[in-house]
Amino acid sequence: MQQPYFRSKGKTLLLLCEEGENEYDEELLAATNTVVEVIESSSDLNSSNLLSLEKKYKPERIIIEYNGMWPYKDLKLPWHWKIGQQITIINAATFPMYYNNMRSMIGDMARKSELIIFNRCDEVRDQLNTYKRNIKAVNASADVIFEDANGEIDEIFEEDLPYDLNSEVIVLDNQGYGIWYLDSMDHLERYIGKKIRFTAMVYRPEDFPQGYFVPGRMAM
Repeated sequence: MQQPYFRSKGKTLLLLCEEGENEYDEELLAATNTVVEVIESSSDLNSSNLLSLEKKYKPERIIIEYNGMWPYKDLKLPWHWKIGQQITIINAATFPMYYNNMRSMIGDMARKSELIIFNRCDEVRDQLNTYKRNIKAVNASADVIFEDANGEIDEIFEEDLPYDLNSEVIVLDNQGYGIWYLDSMDHLERYIGKKIRFTAMVYRPEDFPQGYFVPGRMAM
């Protein structure tokens, strides 16, 4: 709601289907011209009530903060409402428990989402590759983002690499070189013992042993 690209000139109606630990700041609501209506139960989220709220506030847009424990298939919107974007936010610390025990619920939420955000990833960074595979099995076209306490995690996973790590010789084109360069800084273990071929300039310091050199490329 605070992002400039997300703001609209008119009023925003926020339908709050679950009240979490952190409440919306009143100053933020005022600054973004947002009014909040709390929806106490899934039965209240019906076309008749939603039309009444639309007539009451005449909003330019409507945001629904849906309750993840309510069956998504039961959500019935007025016929003339169009969904602009669906975002699913998942607590990475508790994801395995929900995925293993309530997989259909996770699937309902993620299946139609354009964007899936895993937050609280600080203690489970070694599991993120598995999390991404699990979610992609449900929704292959969704963008998946991981966040820790400092913000977004810029992680490159093996299946996202534009080359095959199992090749006898990994041949890098211009795009592949840039990705390899960044990935090797974070995951050097992937490349130990590998043969890699790319075009570069060569620097040979006088004190280097025979057969050793430093390859390098310009970047801009």
